[in-house]
Amino acid sequence: MAKAQPNKKLRPDNRRTKSPSAKDERKKQSKSWRLLAICLFILVIGLAIRYYLHTQQLAMVSQLKTATEAAWQSGEWGQAEELATQWAVRQPREYEPWHYAAEAAMALGDFRRAAEYLSQVPSDAPVSALHDLSAIQMEELNRPQEAIATCLRALEVYPSDSELHERLLFFYSMTCQRDSLIAEARRAIGAGADTLATYAYLMGARWLTFQNGFEINRRWLESAPDSELFAVASVVHLVAKRDIKALNLPEVDSELAAMPKKFYQEQIIALRAKYPRNLELLAAELAFLREADDTEQVAQLLAAAPPESVNDNRFWRYKGWLHATVQEWQAAKSAYEKSLELSPFDWATEFELVAVLRASENIAASLEMQARSSLGQKITRAIQLAPTIRSLTPPSIYDDMEEYFRMCQQPGLADSLHRALGK
Repeated sequence: MAKAQPNKKLRPDNRRTKSPSAKDERKKQSKSWRLLAICLFILVIGLAIRYYLHTQQLAMVSQLKTATEAAWQSGEWGQAEELATQWAVRQPREYEPWHYAAEAAMALGDFRRAAEYLSQVPSDAPVSALHDLSAIQMEELNRPQEAIATCLRALEVYPSDSELHERLLFFYSMTCQRDSLIAEARRAIGAGADTLATYAYLMGARWLTFQNGFEINRRWLESAPDSELFAVASVVHLVAKRDIKALNLPEVDSELAAMPKKFYQEQIIALRAKYPRNLELLAAELAFLREADDTEQVAQLLAAAPPESVNDNRFWRYKGWLHATVQEWQAAKSAYEKSLELSPFDWATEFELVAVLRASENIAASLEMQARSSLGQKITRAIQLAPTIRSLTPPSIYDDMEEYFRMCQQPGLADSLHRALGK
């Protein structure tokens, strides 16, 4: 049997580690200092080179700026554009070189390049540059959607710029984007960027049409041939067109040219077949069916209306009319009140509600609603007959509008208009 080995105790190693000599320590420190000196030398050289390049860059920028301004002032547009673009390469975040390049390109008639240059300006560039860009996109390049995108981006930086808001109001009204028009008008008022035109746009948001609306939307349609928005708006604006012969459309013969209303209705119905869920086309068809007292067709169209129609006051007005034709006074009253809740400035709803109130023997309320409707109709006529929505005549119509807002229980709007009138 193997004998167990006794445990051996570990003995400490008495050998001592040799300490570095003072000479070695000095060598190590000397090496560290040399490395530090080399690093500092490289850093100083780098800073010196950077400073030199920076001063050279500033000198070059100064030369390019001077040369650009000289070429621009002497009308040498090609040279001015070339110099400005060289300047912009060296200072891409500066506004001035892009501005000069764009101005030179516009002078040469190249609006595409001008738009490209203006698209490069920094976000804090003067708002006039963004005005120019959106105008070029809208008018010269026929890119309306890009122009509107420019305006929306610009408003993030310049929320109180009236010109930007007015361009949006114009576009939304021209394209019959009723909800967007209302929202934009109220946004402009809330931002203190309202003009007198803002209130006219708001008043007519649900019915505004323009005599040149067909032509403008047809031009925009060329930039987006598949656009439902432009196709629908062009046809909706035909209701305001009296001389359709001047449009030189191949489908308009001499007989049809004498019947603009018939042509308008045919165009609405034809486009409805293509876009059956479009609310503007549906509202337009309901309008002329209601005018023809076609209760059966109106009822059928309302029953099949898209769900989103519940947020459009025009459809509630037609529901009220249907109920009124069979003397369902309470149902008619509820529908008309819902219409005015959604759109307080609809004189047609107010006018039809008068008869319902009279039938309900609420004489006092009917007289009040009649006065409100009459004033609303007066303002509507003034807007429709004005050569431009920016200037209504007579000027007293704005005082009528202020009074009308108060009658419609909209004191905040009335106060804002009062302020805009400078009173």
